[in-house]
Amino acid sequence: MEEQEITLAPSDAAALTAEKNLRQAYWLSVRKLPSKWHYWASPALVGIFAAFGGWRSGLPAHDLGERVRDWSSVGFSFAYSVVGILLAGFAVFTTVALSDFVPALTKQKKSNGLSEMKNIGLHFVSVFFVYLLFVAFHVFVLLFGWHGGPATMLCRALDAHCDSESGRLLASLLMGIVGWALSSLVISLYVFVYNVYSSFNTLSRMNAAQYVVESEPPKS
Repeated sequence: MEEQEITLAPSDAAALTAEKNLRQAYWLSVRKLPSKWHYWASPALVGIFAAFGGWRSGLPAHDLGERVRDWSSVGFSFAYSVVGILLAGFAVFTTVALSDFVPALTKQKKSNGLSEMKNIGLHFVSVFFVYLLFVAFHVFVLLFGWHGGPATMLCRALDAHCDSESGRLLASLLMGIVGWALSSLVISLYVFVYNVYSSFNTLSRMNAAQYVVESEPPKS
C-alpha cells in the first residue's frame, strides 16, 4: 500500500509559530490548557498557612528571613534537578517532532481549538515557565536577601519609621510567597507528568491506527 504524504496547511503551519517569545507561549497555555480550581487553591492555602505560621511564631525578622533563604535554596535545588529531567523529556519530544506524526498531530484538533502538537508544546512551556520563575526568584533572594543586604536594610527602615512589627510582617509575607511557589512547583510537575502520559498514549493510538490502515489489503 502506497504511503500518502501529509502536508500542513498554511494556517496550521502559521499557528505552530504564532508566539514569538516564551511569555506569549505561557499566556496561551494559561488561556487554552484545561485547569482545575484545586491546582491554584492548594498552593494558595499553603502560602497563607506559611505566612500565618511565620507571623505567629514570634520570631524576629532576621530569623524569618533565614527561613526564606533556606526554603528558597531547597526550592532552587529541586527546580534545578527537575529542569534537567524536563530538558531530557523535551529532547525526546523533539525527536518525535521529526517523525511522520507531526502533520497528523498538527491536523488533529483538541477541544480548546488548538492542535495536538500545539498542546504538547504548551504543556512543556507551562511547566518550564513556572520553574524558570522560581529560579529567577531565587536569584533575587541571593542578590538582595543576604543578611545585611538591601532586604535587611528595608526591614530595619520599616521598623524604624513605621512599626516595630513591619519587618516581621514583610518576612512573613515572603515566607508565604516561597511556600506558595514551592507548592506550585509540585502541582505543576504533577500535572505535567499526566500530560506527558496522555501525549504518549495519543502517539501510541495514532501509531496503532496507522498500522491497521497499512496492514489492510488494497481494495480491488
